[in-house]
Amino acid sequence: MNKKVAIERVLELRDLIDRANEAYYQEAMPFISDRAFDEALSELRELEESFDLGTEDSPTLRVGGKPSESFVTVEHPQPMLSLDNTYNEKELRDFDKRVRDRLGDQPFTYSVEMKFDGASIRLRYEDGQLIVGATRGDGERGDDITENLKTLKDIPLRVDKVVLKSLFLEIDSDWDDDEEDKDEDEDNRNPSFVFEVRGEAYMEKEAFVRLNDFREEQGLPPFANPRNSTAGTLKMQDPREVARRPIRFFGFDLIVEGRPSPPTQIEKLKRIGDLGFPVNPDYRLCRSVDEVLDVISEWDLSRHSLPFETDGAVIKVNEQHYRAELGTTSKSPRWAIAYKFQAEQATTLLEGITLQVGRLGSITPVAELKPVTLAGTVVKRASLHNEDEIHRKDIRVGDMVTVEKAGDIIPQVMSVVDADREERGKPFQMPLNCPACGEELVKLDEEVKWRCINPECPPQIRERLTHFASRDAMDIEGLGEAVVSQLVDHGLVHTFADLYQLSAEDVEPLERMGKKSSKNLIEAIEKSCTQPFQRVLFALGIRFVGKTVARDLAFHFRSMDALLEASEEDLCAVPSIGPKIAGSLTAYFDHQKHHKTLEALREAGLQFEMPDQTGRDSERLGSGDDESETGYRWFLEGKTFVLTGTLPTLSRNDAIDLIERYGGRTSSSVSKKTDYVLAGDKAGSKLAKALKLDVPVLDEETFLEMIQNQVGTT
Repeated sequence: MNKKVAIERVLELRDLIDRANEAYYQEAMPFISDRAFDEALSELRELEESFDLGTEDSPTLRVGGKPSESFVTVEHPQPMLSLDNTYNEKELRDFDKRVRDRLGDQPFTYSVEMKFDGASIRLRYEDGQLIVGATRGDGERGDDITENLKTLKDIPLRVDKVVLKSLFLEIDSDWDDDEEDKDEDEDNRNPSFVFEVRGEAYMEKEAFVRLNDFREEQGLPPFANPRNSTAGTLKMQDPREVARRPIRFFGFDLIVEGRPSPPTQIEKLKRIGDLGFPVNPDYRLCRSVDEVLDVISEWDLSRHSLPFETDGAVIKVNEQHYRAELGTTSKSPRWAIAYKFQAEQATTLLEGITLQVGRLGSITPVAELKPVTLAGTVVKRASLHNEDEIHRKDIRVGDMVTVEKAGDIIPQVMSVVDADREERGKPFQMPLNCPACGEELVKLDEEVKWRCINPECPPQIRERLTHFASRDAMDIEGLGEAVVSQLVDHGLVHTFADLYQLSAEDVEPLERMGKKSSKNLIEAIEKSCTQPFQRVLFALGIRFVGKTVARDLAFHFRSMDALLEASEEDLCAVPSIGPKIAGSLTAYFDHQKHHKTLEALREAGLQFEMPDQTGRDSERLGSGDDESETGYRWFLEGKTFVLTGTLPTLSRNDAIDLIERYGGRTSSSVSKKTDYVLAGDKAGSKLAKALKLDVPVLDEETFLEMIQNQVGTT
């Protein structure tokens, strides 16, 4: 097959797969079998790789691309505001009165949509191409999770130009349709049409149950609710893992940049659907608050039969032109509000209280209940949160208690039905030892929960090992949740240090391993010994010590020995460290078993000190004069870099590490405030924008020379 024939076949396969995805996920009417679909996808992937025909909007990306190594922060062009909540008719009528008072006699209507219990995201498209997908974050800025969102089959990677033109006729004069006159590289021209779709990523109930069943089979802790599992999935570092999770999407807002948006919310929802995004079809147009309340009552009765969780309704002034007049508060629009359904309650017998050990050692009392039906499901257990909460509510074994599902998902004991009766059980007393390992429990300052701080406690070790091996920590390829669970279940690993005592023969008998996989895993473990000191600190999983804190500790103290000798006062001298983090560090290092594990890791060859200031960089940059600690300079402090394209030798994570090491920061979007764009192969629209704004552009060689020159002069 020559390249011309391959191109024709690739286009044919992409069209087939796109139509199959639409029929399956949006129309629920599949026209080809799963096997035929997989064969078409496999053929497409092979052709793209053989003839270098891969593109950013190829459906092969939906099964997961190369794992990203970090998330960068992006600013939202328009804030993603939260909504104020109402919980009853009076509060909703008060909202209606406020709207009427501001609008006076001007006529308006309401749109009413279901409130989904998931994670809000925004999707930015330039000339039909998905450019950025981000989390809501703090409303002003969020995490760039574009590669993860590309794996969601509900989200179009590309919106056809013909569709855009048919829906937004005003772009005809701006959008040149002459393919011969268009630049060969679409990414290097200014987009003529930009829009954003905002919506909710969510997980259907049955899919959530299946996922938790699978996790329990693997010995992993189940997720608390679909919302948490959705949000956690979207923040995973490997898009291939995201692709395996059953995440869905509903669009609910459309923003057209530089042009008028559709005139009403109802019209927005229709346009979003026409663009190829799923929209929950059960939205309503209401002409009064009484009609709104009727819809809410209807949905409150029917919500348990829906395939997804909904915890209320979202009410918006339908007419777009009133929104500016109504305005916003610092965090919420005045033209919209959320109505939260009342949580259902039931009464049942508290048969016992057991203790559950969390992944970081937190001890949670759990109510063992006589089974009772609540919100359409049978509830046997409920959270009691902590010892103080039990005493505050005076909950005792043998009591009749009121149980409620918080957000219709998590069962909780709310109160005792008859706390004044004469014959009651004894008040609850917290056990002194961990129910899983027998270690003495501790309560840290200003915390309400008791904790087990034994690093070898079985319920904790799985999560700690998974974190230890993660990409931002020791980056041990092949050591995922499933393998960790087997290592723990077979008694092969109890601490981090045990990983470095494993042999290929130890690992080979595990399920789905074999000789080659076992050899690769052992090599990956050995390779991890070269990870720098700040990664080792982060990998230990010390409470409150994230990547940034670990880096600051490493650069300040320079070695594990110095860190072990540091007092809380010494720790607080580090700008990013406060009393809470300092207390967590001292508690961790005071534990004798942690000392034993650290010594074993040292003997295994892990990096327990920082190299010379040129250290790790000198291997890549060439040898340079050593810097004294007093000569160290944050010469990139205050500088903002944007990365685009693929660099010849540096991974994205390596480049970010170098920028941050010398005081710089990274961003995902180019603006006048950007100091440098670091561009590699296949750099796209970010490079074009940098050139337009006269932002300095660096290639990898120039970037490394800039660092070498500074290192050499300090």
